Amino acid sequence: MNFWTILVAIVVFGAIILIHELGHFLAARSFHVQVREFSIGMGPAIWKKMRGKTLYSLRAVPIGGFVQLDGEDEESNDPNAFSNQKAWKRLIIIAAGAIMNLLLGLVISVCLVSVRGYVGTTQVVRFEEGAVSSQALQEGDRIYSVNGSRTWIDNDIVYALLRDGDGLVDMTVVRDGRKIDLQVPFQTSVSNGEQVMVLDFKVLAEGQTFLNTIGYSFGWTLSVVRQVWLSLLTC
Repeated sequence: MNFWTILVAIVVFGAIILIHELGHFLAARSFHVQVREFSIGMGPAIWKKMRGKTLYSLRAVPIGGFVQLDGEDEESNDPNAFSNQKAWKRLIIIAAGAIMNLLLGLVISVCLVSVRGYVGTTQVVRFEEGAVSSQALQEGDRIYSVNGSRTWIDNDIVYALLRDGDGLVDMTVVRDGRKIDLQVPFQTSVSNGEQVMVLDFKVLAEGQTFLNTIGYSFGWTLSVVRQVWLSLLTC
């Protein structure tokens, strides 16, 4: 790992932390909760500045950050202290960091999808030569779910199929306006000592519009979050 890789990782990680803590900060300020300190990084401060009643600081170790609120760790007589806020306000302040990261992910997804020039759908458009899945699937089928997992975009189909290793997949498709439950066979192969599915069909790619770009980007963001969550559950 070279210097530039480390530097880029620090910058990206710092940006994610900044957006996260900014969510807490903005939510707290919107409810008039006093923010004592807004810090990026941990450890000793290498830069700090007092503005109003809030200390802004940059700390030496770029592995985190924090927003310190009045009344967060102790009781306070100030009606505007965090501990004296209604439960729904405290919940919004706590959740605001994660919400801001989701919004950041959505913005990044929109940028990445926009440069592709197309968006993937869940409609089967053609099969590879000798495709095993064509025994059950037909061109024009819209894949509604895979092994009980709802599919909104093409990535959902790929992720769901890659998690299945036995070569026989339960699918629900929409065909001629009706939902049909199918058992779809796939060929499998061994890669790096693991059995993996051979994806032998293609889905329709649509030209981009503003609405389908936003919709696909939202679905992509949720798909990534879901895959990360499933990976954490299986660790």
